[in-house]
Amino acid sequence: MRAGEIISGITKGQEEGQAFIKWWRIENDFADYELFDSFIENARSSHEIGGYELLDLEQMWDVLKRWKPTGLKRVRTGNGEEIEWQKKTADRTQQLEVCPFTPEAVMYIFDYETRGDVVG
Repeated sequence: MRAGEIISGITKGQEEGQAFIKWWRIENDFADYELFDSFIENARSSHEIGGYELLDLEQMWDVLKRWKPTGLKRVRTGNGEEIEWQKKTADRTQQLEVCPFTPEAVMYIFDYETRGDVVG
């Protein structure tokens, strides 16, 4: 299937809260995760896709926690939920970063931790 077909089909049937897409190539040699809006912006309509799955925030959090099982914690605050993230900096030190528990923050952490690489 082509990315253009996926986009037109998904936007009609996307359920509330499904902010992420996991997609893989026809060769099924890797999976990539993106915010759905980024996928729409960056996908070429002729790009061949082997398959996809839409994920909500909780499902993507589970993917992130499997990838980085330590150094991440969700904390309830008066303003909702936040993520406490022990981030390894360029100089290899640990730095505590606090982010809101949002799709954008979860994707940022995932991309940082995976260094933008696709997941095999």
